[in-house]
Amino acid sequence: MPAKASRVRRWLKAGKAKVVHNDLGIFQVQLVEEPSGKKTQDILTGIDPGKLFTGVAVQSKGGTLFLAHLNLPFKTVTKLRRNYGGTISRHGFRKGDYVKAVKAGITYYGYVSGNTKTEVSVSNANWKRIGRFTTSKVQLLQRNTGLISTVGLSNLTTLNFDRLNCREVEVSGAV
Repeated sequence: MPAKASRVRRWLKAGKAKVVHNDLGIFQVQLVEEPSGKKTQDILTGIDPGKLFTGVAVQSKGGTLFLAHLNLPFKTVTKLRRNYGGTISRHGFRKGDYVKAVKAGITYYGYVSGNTKTEVSVSNANWKRIGRFTTSKVQLLQRNTGLISTVGLSNLTTLNFDRLNCREVEVSGAV
């Protein structure tokens, strides 16, 4: 139980307590003889949960004994999720739309990440740009839902799909 510094000095001088060392570097004493009373102190613990931070406190009638402010890891998680959509570009696409794009005979699948006057920029689920494609070679597969998935839309295509490189792969032989 916490004690006033003057009382602890009297205990040490009278030999009623000894200094105990700990790894935290906190000064503490331990009574070496029986205490004069057996009274205990009521202590309450409170937790204040939040979205980005959580507060923890240990409180007694006399004051706050312990106070902690925890930073939760959810701030970095929310940064990974981008909320795209809303305004339709001149080409009929929104940022985040799932599209199929063809360039040099290779078909790519990805998400619209931007556009220019004549081209649409397509990126994978981690927003690494796959390339810029002519508008006429880009086909909308699914409107932006606000959720970017690395799984792909396997129910919309029956083509063999290389998920790592976001493009179709030719397979020899009958399937």
